[in-house]
Formats: sequence, structure tokens, C-alpha cells
Amino acid sequence: MGTDVVWDYNKLDALWATSWDGPSAPRANVFFRLASDAWHTSPQASALTHLMVKLVDDALNEDAYLADVACLAYGISPDGTSGVEIKIDGFSHKLPLLVQRVFSTLVSATFDPTSFANVKEALLRKYRNVNMTVGKHAAYNRLYMLCNRAWHVDEVLPEMEKLELADFKPFMATVLGRVKMKVGNHAAYNRLCMLCNRAWHVNKVLPEMEKLELADFKPFMATVLGRQHVRNVEEENVAYESYFQCISGAEASNRALVDIVDQVVSEPCYNQLRTKEQLGYTVHSGVRMTHGILGFCFTVQSAKFPAEHVDASVETFIQGFYDDKLKAITADEFEKQKGSVVSSKLQRDRSLHDESIRHWDSIWNQNFRVGLAGRGGVGVGGGFGDSGTQPERLNLDG
Repeated sequence: MGTDVVWDYNKLDALWATSWDGPSAPRANVFFRLASDAWHTSPQASALTHLMVKLVDDALNEDAYLADVACLAYGISPDGTSGVEIKIDGFSHKLPLLVQRVFSTLVSATFDPTSFANVKEALLRKYRNVNMTVGKHAAYNRLYMLCNRAWHVDEVLPEMEKLELADFKPFMATVLGRVKMKVGNHAAYNRLCMLCNRAWHVNKVLPEMEKLELADFKPFMATVLGRQHVRNVEEENVAYESYFQCISGAEASNRALVDIVDQVVSEPCYNQLRTKEQLGYTVHSGVRMTHGILGFCFTVQSAKFPAEHVDASVETFIQGFYDDKLKAITADEFEKQKGSVVSSKLQRDRSLHDESIRHWDSIWNQNFRVGLAGRGGVGVGGGFGDSGTQPERLNLDG
């Protein structure tokens, strides 16, 4: 990126790097996590963060087209209350130039007034229409209840309506004064070394600056019931979720156990609730990793039955499955199911991009145990690579 770097690299934390052992190609995937408690200290801050991301995207429209011609791409998005995530991938020779352009635009917080008005109007329209489908509405409510420091969309919307262009420079000054950044770099080895040497010099900051987003772990055997009317008065469907918060996802053994339960329960769940009872047009079950906490969720969307009937049917299935199937499972059947899970974990990543996503998920969740990719991109133990070794953490303090 040359000597005119626009970012204060004394504010950074660490760079994680690993090489791609697949077909050699001059390509790389780079991930940035910009964590700062200033991103989401209030509904106004959340509104500023989301609108800032959209304004950066809009300001980079022309650059995005030129980057696409050069086989480069980027993405920037808010990620829960953890901060902002930036992903950049493509041919590694010119990739640092795109990194510099993205960060220049973000840090400057200088946007065209006309673009500001258009982007704000589009985002306000999205906020007013959020959760219009019952499935998304149910999932949003579950995640909102589980997060211990989040602002509801109904709190953010009125703050976004009041935002002005002049609000962004002081906001970014506050964010950058308290930011902590992690970088993940994944490329062919020779390109990896070039990128690390040319692009990023990383210094540590105080450990207390690290702010992790954690799920609100409910007390043992606590029950939380939530029910809301649909936002669309003409909606005829109901959405139902039954979520069981299980255990910390930090241990590989915990994730392995929940994955085996998922393997055992998924087919009987669909067969009973969807095929036999025809409870709804969407029926599925599966593992949920929510900010480091493992859970298990049964989801039903139905236009035929009310929520009370759906709830009774799911509860009956769960109890019957536990009594008739789970408690009675034989050692041979357990080994068979375990083998199926292991087989799915041993599937190799199909591309550099797939492996990069898996690695970055481990870094993002601070889970560096050896393991392979699982459903939803979450590793059994959050492993970093098939070789059984952790990635090299490049300590560039000198």
C-alpha cells in the first residue's frame, strides 16, 4: 500500500496468516474485524454504523466496478454488535491497493450530500419493512432475546431518521480512538509472505480494549416465552421456533455432541412433522451457534395451523423422540451416526474462499482448536487448517 497509509496501525491488535495448500494461484482472501465499543453504544450509534457502511459502499461504486474488471472484490458489513467486518479477495498483486481505497473511504467519512440523502432514504425504507416475513421475524426475536447488548430495530429507526451528514466525522473520530482490529490473511505461501510484508505492520494494544459479543446465557432450566403479532396485517402464516440453549461452544467435545444430536434428530423431525402431520410448508431442526453458545432449534412455518397447535405438536415430538429414540439408541446405531458426522467434517474445502471463511470464523469466535468445518461454517473445534496445526500468529512488534 506504499507509505501513505491512512490508518493508524498502532491501534491494531494482531494479524493471523495461513497458506493455501490447494492449487497454486496468485489469489488471496483478507478479512478485517474492526471492533470498538463505540459502534453500538446507543441506538444512534447503531444507526450511524449501519448508514456508514451503506455510504462507504455507495462511495466505492466506481472502484468496485474497476476492481471487478481486475478480478478483485470487497464486502463491508456490520456484524451484530461486534463491530464492522471487511472482506477483500482476488488477485493478490493489486489487492493492497483495494485495501487502501476501502480504508481511505471509511476513515475519511466524507460523503456526497446527494448520495447521503439517497442512501439514507433507501436504508430507512429497509428498516420500515424489516421482519415483514414471519420466518425472519421469529428468528430476529430469538436472536434479540439472546444478545445481551443489542438495540431493537424499532429503537434504531427513529434515530436514523434524525441523522445528518455532519454527524459522521465526529462519530468516526470516536470510533477510531477506541478501535481494535484483527486481520486474517489467507493465500498461497509465496503471496502470503509478500502481502504480510507489504501491507500490514501490526502492533498490540491494551488487552482491556477487547470487547467480545456474548450471548446472554439463561439460568439452568429457565424458560423464556415470546409471542408477537405479524407486522403485515394480511399475513396468513405463523412462524414458530423452539430454541434450547445447550452449552458453551468453546469446547470441541460440546460441539461434537450437539452435532451428533442434530444428525440423529433431523430426519425423524422432518418425517414426523412435515411428512406425516403436514404441520407446515417449512419444517426443520438444527444447531445454532449464537455468540459462542450452542443451542438447538426447531422451526416451523405454517399456513394451516395456529401457533398453539404447532407448539403442542413439536413438544409431543420432542418428548416422544427422547423416550423412544434417544434413550433407546444402541451402541452400533450411535457409531453409525457418529461416522456420518465425522464423514461430513472430513470433506475438503472446495476452494480457497471456502477454507478462508472457515479460518476467519475461528478467529472471529476466538476458537482456535483443531477441527474441520461444520454446518454454517462453524468448525467442530474451530480448527484452522487440515494439517492439525494452528495458524501462525504473526507478532510484528519487532
